[in-house]
Amino acid sequence: MADYITGIVIVGIVFLFFVFRELITWYWKLNKIVELLESINKKLEGAAPKQNSQPEQTKN
Repeated sequence: MADYITGIVIVGIVFLFFVFRELITWYWKLNKIVELLESINKKLEGAAPKQNSQPEQTKN
């Protein structure tokens, strides 16, 4: 009987963890911030010119 209760408590704690995690990320708008940062990153990668693997040599 004790193992049964222990299992229910563990499942309950895991469930509450995921529920509160979603509430906290929603409240602080973390999911939206991540989406915006990923969008900005994709746009910057597309706008950046391709660079050579070797640096340019200067003439003196």
